Amino acid sequence: MSLISSILPSHFPTSLQIKSLIHTLYIFAIISVLLAKYNRKLNGFLRYGKTLSNVSPPVSSSSSINGDHVSSKEEQGTDDYEISHLDIIEKLISLRVPKLWFFHFYLLSFFLSLLGFLILHLNLEYGFSPPEILIREINDPERQSLVSCDVARVVFFLILGHSTRRLVETLFIMRYGRGSKMNISHYFVGIFFYTSINLLLLLSTDFQEPETLTEKDQGEIFDPVLFGSCILFFLASLDQFMNHIHLSNIVKYNLPKFGFFKYICCAHYFDEILMYLSIFAAIRNFSFALVLLWVVINLSVSAIESREFYKRRDILGKVPKWSIIPCIV
Repeated sequence: MSLISSILPSHFPTSLQIKSLIHTLYIFAIISVLLAKYNRKLNGFLRYGKTLSNVSPPVSSSSSINGDHVSSKEEQGTDDYEISHLDIIEKLISLRVPKLWFFHFYLLSFFLSLLGFLILHLNLEYGFSPPEILIREINDPERQSLVSCDVARVVFFLILGHSTRRLVETLFIMRYGRGSKMNISHYFVGIFFYTSINLLLLLSTDFQEPETLTEKDQGEIFDPVLFGSCILFFLASLDQFMNHIHLSNIVKYNLPKFGFFKYICCAHYFDEILMYLSIFAAIRNFSFALVLLWVVINLSVSAIESREFYKRRDILGKVPKWSIIPCIV
C-alpha cells in the first residue's frame, strides 16, 4: 500500500490540473460553437434533426479552377490547398450517428451522478471516507473548494433525477426516426459534458468540513438559496417534461404551440438553461459558471438555427419573435 501511495503523487494529476484541463476544454468548445455559427463553411456542424436536412456542403471554388483562370502554379497550389480543406470539412460534417444515441449521455450521467451521490451520502450519514485517490485529489493544498458536502449531495441528487428523466424520455417518449441523425461531434461533446459536470462537482466538494456542528451552525443549516435553486430546478424540469411530451405528439418538425412555445421557439431549451442556472446558484463557483455559459451559448445557437428553420418553412401561424430567452435571444 505504501508503494502505491508513493507512486500516485508522481503519476496522477492534481485536482487543480484536472479542473484546469476541463475549463480549457469548455473554453475551446464555446469558441468552436461560435466559429461554427459565424463561419459558413463550418455551419453544418451545428445542425441535427430537423435542421440537418438543410445542410449544404461548403461551396467549393473548384468549378472555376481551370486552365483559363489559373494564372500561376502558386495560385493553383493555393486553390488546391483550400479545396482539400473543404473536402475534409465536408467529410467531417457527413459523419453522423443516430439521434437516439442521446440516451448514451443520460445513461452515463445516471451512473456517474449515482456514484457521486452515494459517495457523499455514505460520507455524511455513515462516516465512510471517499476512495483514497479521491481524498488525495480533493485535499490538494492548491485546491479552492467552497462547496459543502450537503450542497454537493443535493446537487448530485438533482443531476441524478434529471439524467433519469431524460433517459426515460429518450427511450420511451421521444420519437426518433431512422433518418434522425446528429453530427458525430455532437455525440462526443455530449459525452464530455455529462462526464465533466459530475467530475467537476466531485472535485469541487469540500470533504474537510468539521465533523460536528455548533448550535449556531445547526440553526443556520437551512439554506434559502439552495431551497430556491431546488424549486427552480423542479419547475423547469417539470415544464421540460411536458414540453417533450408535446413535441413527441405533434407532427414531426411542425411548429409547437404549447405553453412557452407560444412565445419562444425552443421552450425546452429555455428549461435546460433554468436548470443549470439553478445548479450554478446552489454552487456558485467558476467551474459551474463556465458550465452555465456553455449551456447558454450552445443552446442559444441551436435555438437560433431552429427558428431560422421554422421561418424558412411555409408554416401556418406566426413564428415566435424569440428563439430561446424572452426579450433577449
